[in-house]
Amino acid sequence: MATSDLLGSIPVHFARLVAERLELDIFMPPMESPAMDVTMYWHRRLDRDAGNAWLREQLAAVASFDP
Repeated sequence: MATSDLLGSIPVHFARLVAERLELDIFMPPMESPAMDVTMYWHRRLDRDAGNAWLREQLAAVASFDP
């Protein structure tokens, strides 16, 4: 069982994935969270790098946005 007096704010879809495994409770905030822009940056020399492109695609899929 996880024990702590700490509080964290993470996306609910991620919280649901880890809460059961870590025996954590999920509490929704009492207000609407503001929208946030999510952006990836990389050096232009890596634009055509296959490994870097694959990693960007994986991160975009997990975060549900287009790279």
